[in-house]
Amino acid sequence: MLTITKHCKRTTLILFVFCSIALNPSTFLAAQQTPTVRTDISPKSGSVSDLYLFTVTIDGAQEKSTPQLKAGGDFNVQLIGPKTAVSIINGEIHTQQSYIYQLTPKREGSLHTPEVEVSVDGQVLSGPSLSVLISGGAQAGQVAPPGDDLFLHQTANTQDVYQGQQIVNTIGIYASVNVEGVSIDDAVADGFWQEVISDNNSSRKVIKGKEYASLELSRALFPLRAGELVISRRKANAKVPVYRRGRGGSLLDPFSDDFFNNFFQPTQMKEVPLQSNEIKISVKALPPIPQELAKSSPGLTIVGPTALSVDYSGNVIKAGESKSISLKVSSEGNLNPLKSIPLTAAGSDLKLYEGQPQVKHKISGGRLVTEKTFTYTAIPLHGGTFRIPAVSLAYFDPTTATFKALTTSDIAFVVEGAPGQRSEEQLPSSATSSPAAGNSPQSNNPALLPTLPPVPIGPQLTYKEKTVWESISERISIQLSLLILAATIALVAIATLAAMGRRAQRPRRDLSNQLNKVRDITELELYIREWLAGRFPEAQSTATWDERRALIRNRISDKSIALALIALIDEVELNRYGGTGGASIDDLKERLSQIIKSA
Repeated sequence: MLTITKHCKRTTLILFVFCSIALNPSTFLAAQQTPTVRTDISPKSGSVSDLYLFTVTIDGAQEKSTPQLKAGGDFNVQLIGPKTAVSIINGEIHTQQSYIYQLTPKREGSLHTPEVEVSVDGQVLSGPSLSVLISGGAQAGQVAPPGDDLFLHQTANTQDVYQGQQIVNTIGIYASVNVEGVSIDDAVADGFWQEVISDNNSSRKVIKGKEYASLELSRALFPLRAGELVISRRKANAKVPVYRRGRGGSLLDPFSDDFFNNFFQPTQMKEVPLQSNEIKISVKALPPIPQELAKSSPGLTIVGPTALSVDYSGNVIKAGESKSISLKVSSEGNLNPLKSIPLTAAGSDLKLYEGQPQVKHKISGGRLVTEKTFTYTAIPLHGGTFRIPAVSLAYFDPTTATFKALTTSDIAFVVEGAPGQRSEEQLPSSATSSPAAGNSPQSNNPALLPTLPPVPIGPQLTYKEKTVWESISERISIQLSLLILAATIALVAIATLAAMGRRAQRPRRDLSNQLNKVRDITELELYIREWLAGRFPEAQSTATWDERRALIRNRISDKSIALALIALIDEVELNRYGGTGGASIDDLKERLSQIIKSA
């Protein structure tokens, strides 16, 4: 039997595809997808100080086409660059060209991105304009002096509120230099109830004409008393790399001794303490609540837009069965003091049992919205129609400075069975027990006649000795079991990481052994070519040294390492094609070994 390996199958498929292209290219090009144009904006909303990336993507174009933007005047537009991707999926070529633009908003409000027109394969395709909600807010750089490369600042969306009204407090670190690590102290806001909105909102902003990378944390603060309150200064620490300079040399000069001293030494980190501004908040007292709304108000008044809804199934149930009822309160105010919304059942024939409330948080328009759901279980004792009176909840609207009341509809449902007739489970034991043999029933009331079958009598109970596992389970608590399980998982994880570390070190040892076998400048140049091809797939064997230098500058993030590697390649080329007189082969190998370890 003829056996074809997986490698042979793959080779055969590739040959078949290329032969199909060569024999009938028109059919292959026809298999490409129909050209389309898509637009996207990121982020979808923000402030006037944020930077936005606008992407125009052209799918299925055979020729490269530059889009034409019809600017609407809402943004300043700057082209960052194009990006092209080609793939083969199920024998079809898929091409994708993307053009990325940087948009800077000119004002706040609902802005629109430019419209797009692209000429693709003889036809004109258009991309729609996208809507972006831009808020004004307080720009973080308004208090930062010009030229500051790293600072901490906090803002509040408003400084004049009512007691209990939500304040969005944003704490941000802004840096125009490299920052390796940031830690913000867990600041406590005295006089406020505090809830988390977001903990890691990173973006890029333009402040006073200078671009910054930002990391922002947002908190919802609810003032607990009236008067003048202060959001205290926030503190943070940031680690910034420090590069030392020697005498008479430049840190960016790849041929100076000081460059290599800094390159081969570990980067030193300097911890920079940061402190923000403080914010004064003026808190107004709430007016007295109207008498007719006093019964509908919880202990601490809810301040802010609020909604109340009731939800339950309208299905008919039987007497003795349960029905779930839920009341959901959604508000921008502080719902923590709201512990219960009592339901009142008319009469004693409907039992109500309250469960634990469920709390959820979501973000809407940059504000924290809290949803609190109260659940109840209703059990009717007999058939008929049951009705629970509507529920009311009062809150304070700060925009109109008035109290308002929310009221649900009545809760009504139908229970199977005759009105006033209790279910079998609710009858007393004397009414459901069988009469003595030969005696007639004590009553002719059908509701009191026994209707349940006699309880079956099971076999006699026998004693069973506990197993070893059952005895051990009784002695070991759940906490100890979880601790043992966690320790086992930790040991397995440590062993796995150690094995991965050993495997990761093996390629470095192999590279070092191969470099030690290099004997002359020709073999060293070949080694550099192969190492670059292994590290960067784009660096093929046919690439020129100028293409490799450009790849090194773009793909190696550490600029000092990139400069050192390019300088080494220049010296290798000089020694090979420019004659002798340069560094020795051993010196070049040692420098290359240090670069490989650092990269």
